[in-house]
Amino acid sequence: MSTMNVVVTSPGRVGCRPSNEKTNRKRSSQRTASPSFDWRSRPSQTASSRNQCWAVRASEQKDKPPSYQTSASELEALQRLSVVVPDSHLGYFNESPAAASAGSAVLCSLMQGNADLREVEGMVHAALSSGGCTQEDGEERFSCFADRAVVNIGASFASRVTGKVTTEVDPTLATNAEAMVQNAHRLLDMYKECGVDKEKILLKFPATYAGIRAVRVLEQEGTNCLVHLVSSFVQVAAAAQAGASVIQISIGRIRDWYRQHPGAIRDPNGPREDSGFESEYDPGLALVKKAYNYTRCFHPKTRIMASGIRKKSDALNCAGCDFIVLGEKVLKELASSDTASGYNDSLSITDGSIQFDSVNPSMSVDMASEDEFKDWEKQLVDKDVFEAKMDEAGQELLVQGIKSLATSRADLVTIVKKRWPPPNM
Repeated sequence: MSTMNVVVTSPGRVGCRPSNEKTNRKRSSQRTASPSFDWRSRPSQTASSRNQCWAVRASEQKDKPPSYQTSASELEALQRLSVVVPDSHLGYFNESPAAASAGSAVLCSLMQGNADLREVEGMVHAALSSGGCTQEDGEERFSCFADRAVVNIGASFASRVTGKVTTEVDPTLATNAEAMVQNAHRLLDMYKECGVDKEKILLKFPATYAGIRAVRVLEQEGTNCLVHLVSSFVQVAAAAQAGASVIQISIGRIRDWYRQHPGAIRDPNGPREDSGFESEYDPGLALVKKAYNYTRCFHPKTRIMASGIRKKSDALNCAGCDFIVLGEKVLKELASSDTASGYNDSLSITDGSIQFDSVNPSMSVDMASEDEFKDWEKQLVDKDVFEAKMDEAGQELLVQGIKSLATSRADLVTIVKKRWPPPNM
């Protein structure tokens, strides 16, 4: 199956083209493969006046009649607009998904779940038998062992996925940028010892100001980073300005917070809801769309990932977003729902100019160019701006998320301590 070179271009130019004319002639009669969970590094661009947003476009074939088109499910149509990433981080998988996650919570879940316990235990014992960590003292030794165990499971995933393995840095370091950079370097060194190149790894950082500072350093070194626990736009702006490769936003968590806080202002530009007005405005979906528009216009290197999607309608409302993480339930619902007609075989990613009947893009470069941003949103986000513009939802969800991750980390360290020393020492 052939692939297509996807490039970022300025408005008005075709942005996806074969690498040369010969391959162009070959590919005109072949189906374009869906994009993988991967990207090419591109320099950030800044719009100078009106939003000059940047598109990822696909070339269109015109030599085949409509009768050639095959029928498509909503899942297949959605995959023409976005990269769909199956949520495979809670266990092993039978197929080769686009990506997987490795971290303390993942490893603890595997040891308590339905995974092959012998294989997972073997990875933990292998971590305890590694020579590098024994040189550390006290608690740092067990923290090192925990990192090694996470890398072992991540290396196992790396051989099974088609794209990248996200690996979280130690969440207990969330407020210390320098310590997170050091931890990231250790994780990458461990992956290298396992034969996994850093291009296969996507390091995962919490959206604290310190975490975003660490991302800036690592991205400048050529390491791809993902920023998560993002629930406020100022986190999006800061992470994009730092050059983050991916920004992950959980629609479900943001929606839950606002349901638990009925007095909070959901739509800052709409009427007050405590007056009896009930808005259909969804803060999670709105943040994903605004983040997409912002990065397309000002920082096109950065990709947006929508997660925490619990129903089919949310997935369809994210059509056009760079990455959409879907669980098994939503994937099955989309796969079993047919669209009104076939899909165009020649399309991979579009800017919204091609319609897909029941699955139309909710995000596109054209829509991004029409969005409006406040002056501070277009300026550099320093620590003072970051703290001043962080809303209540962003603050609470960030603290809760870090606390949950730190608990999982402590559980993993406890597991390591109970198995130390290993039988062969």
